[in-house]
Amino acid sequence: MVGEVLSEAQPWQQVLALVMAATVVMGSPGPATISVTAVGAAFGLRPSLAYTSGIVLGTTAVLLVVAAGIFGMLASVPGLAPLLTVASALYIL
Repeated sequence: MVGEVLSEAQPWQQVLALVMAATVVMGSPGPATISVTAVGAAFGLRPSLAYTSGIVLGTTAVLLVVAAGIFGMLASVPGLAPLLTVASALYIL
């Protein structure tokens, strides 16, 4: 079924699908996006779910640790909050 659908696709449809997938992958930061894409392409959707879950849980854990560190820094030096706000705004810009 899938082979039939792909063989009937016009060349412009295949290029459009490639451009859309590349845009999503290139628009997302970090190597995790590329590795999840590669694992999904190599092993399929169902086997790659555990890998993807590990990436998401690991990223969440790191973000929580960083947030706890920043909160601890702000709690110990309250005057640092305005400086950190300006630095974060400049980073985003």
